[in-house]
Amino acid sequence: MKKIMSKVKGISQHQDVLNTVSEGDKLVLEKEPDNEFDKNAIKIMTETKQTLGYISRNLANELKNQLENITCHALTKTGQDYDVHGLNIQLNIKEENDE
Repeated sequence: MKKIMSKVKGISQHQDVLNTVSEGDKLVLEKEPDNEFDKNAIKIMTETKQTLGYISRNLANELKNQLENITCHALTKTGQDYDVHGLNIQLNIKEENDE
């Protein structure tokens, strides 16, 4: 299994949702082909489908055809001393030789 650590992009617009997320929470990934800024956008949501933000453009382009093999979890919140907080995530990508 390949593991990628990343930051949630655009999370400053979803601080209220971020406040409901805890370390280790499973997150949901969903393609957003109608996104006006990036046709390969991948949205990150809570399990109750509340939007947190997006995977970075470059990473989304790399992962766009593998979503069914990817799980995502919240790692750590960042910026606790500031008004706007961030979120680090871990993407686990199941590879062909994984059981």
